[in-house]
Amino acid sequence: MARSTVIVAPRERFSSVVESLESLFATVPATVPVVVVEGCSPASVRAALAKLQARRPFDLVSLDWYVTPHEARNIAFERVETEFVIFADNDMIYEPNWLDHLESNADRNQADAVAPLICIGPPMATKAHHAGGTLIVEDGKKRPQITEKHRHMNDPVERVTAETAPETNEVTEFHCFLARTDFVRKLGALDERLITREQMDFALRTALAGGRITFERHAIVTYAAKTAVELEDLSYYLFRWSHRLAAQSVRT
Repeated sequence: MARSTVIVAPRERFSSVVESLESLFATVPATVPVVVVEGCSPASVRAALAKLQARRPFDLVSLDWYVTPHEARNIAFERVETEFVIFADNDMIYEPNWLDHLESNADRNQADAVAPLICIGPPMATKAHHAGGTLIVEDGKKRPQITEKHRHMNDPVERVTAETAPETNEVTEFHCFLARTDFVRKLGALDERLITREQMDFALRTALAGGRITFERHAIVTYAAKTAVELEDLSYYLFRWSHRLAAQSVRT
């Protein structure tokens, strides 16, 4: 019986989702529930999703509006019934056994959330983007100033070792991470006003709730940020990174 449900939310493109899902399905058992949320995808993408769904069943939530990532995650989370949930963007590429490593880490450390080694590419699984991180809270003039630091950002993956990137960790990136379903329910819904710095919000809320975040360097995934944006992606890309949503997120 599957222990994890994978939620796939849009990041900034429509066209990336099919390749990402094909990679996902090649690296997890067919019994793992997958919930994909998309809004206003082009007809060609929706047709490709339907073909893929016929080969490997998954729960597809198609909306008639442009959905923000956290909105999509909240919608999908209502369908999760497993012990763990995986939050993943729709432009991720997965290496073998990534899910097993995350679940084992959660068991070993009794962690509430586990971050994988997130690479950036293409090429895949070669350059680190996030190997866990540190949340930094400093005194400001009017309010605390909060930042976070990625470990090993842009380093070759060979440099990510148990010594330089231990399992001790404070930050997970919404590109991909595992969380205990009951813990996410305890925290409550993700703040849909946020389109940036979501990982800092989750880290702070986890710390305030007494939760534990760890890092698993053997679970390797790649954020395919360097893949070109297609013309059909442009409308969603401009919505996703619009000044209105960005300003709202910063004010929040």
